[in-house]
Amino acid sequence: MPEVQAEPFDERLGRIQKRHRKMADGYVTRLGKDGLITARPTRRIRFPWKFMLLIAVLFILFKGATLAALGPGSYAERVARLAQGNGSERIGAFLMQPEVATIWAARLMQPLFLGAAEDTDIQSASASDS
Repeated sequence: MPEVQAEPFDERLGRIQKRHRKMADGYVTRLGKDGLITARPTRRIRFPWKFMLLIAVLFILFKGATLAALGPGSYAERVARLAQGNGSERIGAFLMQPEVATIWAARLMQPLFLGAAEDTDIQSASASDS
């Protein structure tokens, strides 16, 4: 019988500890209609830094894979063609410019796309960009 009672106690203790951690960041007290004063944790909106970092890393990997698959010549040509377009296409061209991280990712992925790229020498393309 003690095992049956231990589970609800542990769950309640976990809830109390979670609420205590939340209330350590700040709380608001309210007086209810019945005269009971209750404390509630303040809502705090946090910026999703980990998610944004994941999106940035995935975008750089996408650009690296595209650069490795197309080759630096074709990639530069397509980015230049995007730069000639309307406002949103120019923003896309700016975002698709190869930077150090993209070139590094393309070098790592180059063996995967060796037959697909017309100009597979990303090493020399990155040296000419610098």
